[in-house]
Amino acid sequence: MNIIGINGGPNHLDAVLLDSILPGQLTDASVALLKDGEVVFALEEERTTRIKHTNFFPKTAMQQCLKSNKLDYSDIDYVAFATSKETLESFAPAFIKGAMPNDVALVIARDIFKAHTGYELSLSQIKLYDHHYCHALSTFCKSGFDKSLVVTLDGSGNGLSGTVYIGEGNKLERLKHFPIQKSLGFLYLEVTKFLGMKLFDEYKIMGLAPYGDATVYSKLFESFYTLLPDGEFEIHFDKLSLLETVCPKREKKDPITQEHKNIAAALQAALERIVFHIIAPLQEQTKLKKLCMAGGVALNCKMGGELLYSDLFDEIFVFPAAGDNGLSTGAAFACYLETENNFVNNKIATTSLGEHFAAEDIQRELQKWEGFVDISKSDQIYEDTADLLANGEVVGWFRGREEYGPRALGNRSIVADPRPAENKERINAIIKMREGFRPFAPAILEEHIEEYFETPSNGQKEFPFMTFILSAREKYRKVLNAVVHVDGSARVQTVPKDNRGNFWDLINAFYKRTGTPVLLNTSLNNNFEPIVHSPENLMGFLLTSNVDYVVIEDYIVHKKVLNSDNPVYAKPALCDHMALSNSGTHFLYNTYLSEKTEISQALWNVLKEQQIVDFSQRTSLREEVINIWRQRLIQVRPQKTPVSKTEKQIEAFNQ
Repeated sequence: MNIIGINGGPNHLDAVLLDSILPGQLTDASVALLKDGEVVFALEEERTTRIKHTNFFPKTAMQQCLKSNKLDYSDIDYVAFATSKETLESFAPAFIKGAMPNDVALVIARDIFKAHTGYELSLSQIKLYDHHYCHALSTFCKSGFDKSLVVTLDGSGNGLSGTVYIGEGNKLERLKHFPIQKSLGFLYLEVTKFLGMKLFDEYKIMGLAPYGDATVYSKLFESFYTLLPDGEFEIHFDKLSLLETVCPKREKKDPITQEHKNIAAALQAALERIVFHIIAPLQEQTKLKKLCMAGGVALNCKMGGELLYSDLFDEIFVFPAAGDNGLSTGAAFACYLETENNFVNNKIATTSLGEHFAAEDIQRELQKWEGFVDISKSDQIYEDTADLLANGEVVGWFRGREEYGPRALGNRSIVADPRPAENKERINAIIKMREGFRPFAPAILEEHIEEYFETPSNGQKEFPFMTFILSAREKYRKVLNAVVHVDGSARVQTVPKDNRGNFWDLINAFYKRTGTPVLLNTSLNNNFEPIVHSPENLMGFLLTSNVDYVVIEDYIVHKKVLNSDNPVYAKPALCDHMALSNSGTHFLYNTYLSEKTEISQALWNVLKEQQIVDFSQRTSLREEVINIWRQRLIQVRPQKTPVSKTEKQIEAFNQ
């Protein structure tokens, strides 16, 4: 049986079906394929469209899913949407003209699917499931637990901000739920906005918190919530304006002060206190010693680490795609449970569930860029890459199937020596282009975890998905300078020897050279884009960042020093979600976010007239192209030789 799970909105770039859907609503569109109860493919739409956190209908992700699994739409038995009947019915006035049909929600889902795929499902093939039920199933079904407490917490979904279930066998029994008025996700988001950041920046606040003192503003934050008996609580959103008595609301470009750090610390402490207040009575009531979590709040790995160390549970599992990108998996599981009265509850082995690129596709892409890069093939790729890392180089690592979820776990990673403190500053500043306070993760050979980190007394020693923060042992805090945070903690990834992407082999090769069984691991992207998806994305990352090398399968690639003796050419073009705007000033217009970026007339003309640029000439035009390309507002593709007309245009622009 083939079941497609879907999370995403009704719109796409090529078909806007509902004007009222905005970026930030129905976020992190994704597709999952369940084959006879097992997840065999899962991919976020952002990877293919290159629009971070997009809420578009996952059209291109679905196309890749079917292609990778050699399926047609006619091979799909069911399509499961991670949205409720009530939510789709609220779209009815925009979709249905005239009398409302029976099963209006199913009709809308059918029409959305057909609008983007051209394929019409029967109504009996369409299933609709509640947001938090999908979260709960996504985590319980991949925990491998026979019985556990299941907690979902996020901003909102289908009118709720959280639920609590007991998972046992092949069923979930709901114990309680939390309305939006109690949203911990919204509490964290509102303070995040006060600190000058935006939706999806909550993890930045988690990284900033260890630099602050939570006690400074603990009393203030206690006025924002009330803890009630039996794990109940209230959040007083109307009192958040009191933050302005501490300091003015921070604007995006304002410096981060100690007051901001203290607010971040107090927020993190408040979140942990409320979550413990919710969960501890539930554990006492149910006597369950295993916990599953999902929802955006579950991605707060500092909170997860505190739960680990609390000894409340013998084992805790957080679904790796705990945010809304995981809803597609949960919806597929819900459909399988409904139609088969069962599901396969086994422990997740890997998140490498996305696209895998064939050797010939990789070779073809590399050949296109031969004028820009040096390429060598290695028959000992782990050893050669470990030599680069031990010599201080920073490497983009692209091997195997891409990961599902927000974490790069060794298939689409930037890796470096975890010991020099300057590696943290360097990667943050000139490769990731992000705030210097943000930490990186240590990927460690699983067999060394107890040596380097304080593991919880419950005996849990496997942390393969970067979902928990652990404390580094004192003797290694000054050794792992680039991956241990200011408070001695680290978002750990343990890598088992049977790791399917062979990441263990790379870390082990580095261990043999240095005596350190750890690598710095962070996602293979810059701050403007989702994690690298394709070989073409990888070349764009290499050519617009200061990474030293990239490895793609068995090829080691680095940039050439370009000069006019060997001219190379490339053609800039608009990304699909960008448009040109000229209202006296020349702009690129982001049609998804409704944002403008000013550009020069020269670049505007290049894009409008589809001209080719000589990259061997260090000109202001070339530098602007690279800068705008770095922001992923345009795409650039190599050209062998420009036509004569274009050569003249290039000469004119370069003068």
